Amino acid sequence: MATFEELFQKFVKIAPDLNRVAGELKALEVSVNVINQSLENSSVKILGYFNEIQKLQKEAVLEIGFMDFDNQIEASIELFKELNKAGKEYAITQENINKTQFDLSAAFEATGINLGDLTKQVAQNSNLVERSKLVQFVKDLSFQQRQGSKIAGQFTDKLIGLSLALKRPPAELINLTQGLLNSNATFAQSDKALERLAIRSSEVGRRFNTTSDSLNKALDATFTIQQRQQQASRISQIAGRLNIAPDTSGLLSSDPEVRQKAIVKIISEINDRAKNLSPSMRQALVAALGTTVVGTALGTKGLRSLGQRDFDLRAVEARARGAAGVQDVDAARRRAVTTAERLDIRVRAKSLERAQEQLRAAQKAGVTSTDKMTKATVKLADITEKTVTELSKTAGGLAASATTLVSVVVAFMASMSGIISQMPQGANRRAAEKAIDDMKATLRRFGANVGSVVPGGTVPASDQ
Repeated sequence: MATFEELFQKFVKIAPDLNRVAGELKALEVSVNVINQSLENSSVKILGYFNEIQKLQKEAVLEIGFMDFDNQIEASIELFKELNKAGKEYAITQENINKTQFDLSAAFEATGINLGDLTKQVAQNSNLVERSKLVQFVKDLSFQQRQGSKIAGQFTDKLIGLSLALKRPPAELINLTQGLLNSNATFAQSDKALERLAIRSSEVGRRFNTTSDSLNKALDATFTIQQRQQQASRISQIAGRLNIAPDTSGLLSSDPEVRQKAIVKIISEINDRAKNLSPSMRQALVAALGTTVVGTALGTKGLRSLGQRDFDLRAVEARARGAAGVQDVDAARRRAVTTAERLDIRVRAKSLERAQEQLRAAQKAGVTSTDKMTKATVKLADITEKTVTELSKTAGGLAASATTLVSVVVAFMASMSGIISQMPQGANRRAAEKAIDDMKATLRRFGANVGSVVPGGTVPASDQ
């Protein structure tokens, strides 16, 4: 058996060769990785980008019957980049923007209504409020008001901001306003009136533990003159038994806001009186009010809450006038996005930029119009094939070099292992074993990379 000194001298002698071979192997590994990345980010992505455009064109034909949707598709892609650029980072997906474009185009086709920035305004709120609700809201508003399409986007932002300022879900006031637009008693009201009607309904619902739209439903229950007269008489009769005389004249008004304010004031007065009633009297009161407009405005839960809480009428009116202010919607849009979603969108944006760069290069080679997509795809395929062929040739050369080098490395490691096995335990042996282990790990990665660059490409196993 060789002495320690002899083994140590052998190790010292081969150490430079070990470092050189390991360095060469790692350098070659880096080169193959670069080739892999080049293939991944090559002109193949042009085809992916064109395929995406084609899919959108197909959907436009099948879903909404549009043959000439190229400009809208281009606009949606640019909108994607705008809404997700640094400083905004709303993480609005391309699919969401495309669907918004489709839905609005289908809704307003042949109406003569100019969409303006509606696509942008709807899309940028789609992480806060469901897209279909937003589209339906701006559609109904636009058709009911002459200036509806011009104010729809801004009004949407304001309602979301008011909801957040009132510590409500972002969609709450939009949903309430949507109900008002669809109601016989309140449609065609101004945006300001709709806003106040929605806020009052939300506030009363919260304070009396009932649904937020109950108060608005009471307006439908007093839509006709006959209904208003009957309700005013019935409320006066019940109130008289409680020794109160609420002003019911507002119930007779055809103006829904005047009528709503009158209902809220009556509720306030009955609530104050109910604080001093016995349980049996409260039960009788609830039963009597159940068939009135107050019962409709509060619902069963709300009626049972009468007299149990203070009800500040002035606070409700202050909020209806906008005293709560409007929350920053941009901040809410960013807070409604996770870091993972934001990163996914950034990757998508970068890939899109890369594809568009390659598209511009391809256009210089003769690809000029999406109208000639089939022909363009063939040309792009040719370009791509050439690119891939060139990269594959380079990769093949590297793989051939790699095979030779790896064979040397494997043989080298075999001889090294024989020497190391005879070395006594210690720092030198541990260092040599680590070097061998690192080389084996590099070989395994290297073999996988070569196979991914050159189909069928192989290298000798590192454990041989």
